[in-house]
Amino acid sequence: MRKDFRKISRLVVVVISSIGLSTSILAYKLPETEGHYKLLPINHIYINNVEQHIPEKMGMAYTDNKWRTQVPLRFISEKLGHKIDWVDSSNEIKIDHGKITLKIDNPYALVNENEVLMDSEPFIDENRAYIPLRFISETLGYTVEYTVEGVQSYIHIQENTTK
Repeated sequence: MRKDFRKISRLVVVVISSIGLSTSILAYKLPETEGHYKLLPINHIYINNVEQHIPEKMGMAYTDNKWRTQVPLRFISEKLGHKIDWVDSSNEIKIDHGKITLKIDNPYALVNENEVLMDSEPFIDENRAYIPLRFISETLGYTVEYTVEGVQSYIHIQENTTK
């Protein structure tokens, strides 16, 4: 009888611990932003092998509910050496004087005057424009590699030398 009680006690502890762990993991999920949930933070972003840190005032990189990595547009564009302009009247973002034109909440971009469908549209969160990292990086001539080691996520953005 005592052995059964110990087994049951251990089982209860394991179940309660599991519930607590899953609750703390789910607690990271932040409120919805126009259809985008911030599910997982991106821990490490490297551009040409140099780790980059997004200043807190510029936002954060994260994986959303569509499993797309979203980044603050100004941060990533400027780190990749490109100028961005905000057109307030039309909610448009122009990169490199219109080489790339993005519109908030629109999944289509103009790239060298050609319409391109993105897999996730740009959006505003806390007064910052966010964009899918892979789209903007590859459009600007970079390759993107995403790896996960344990609970750490790594993104490596490299200048594409095979252009």
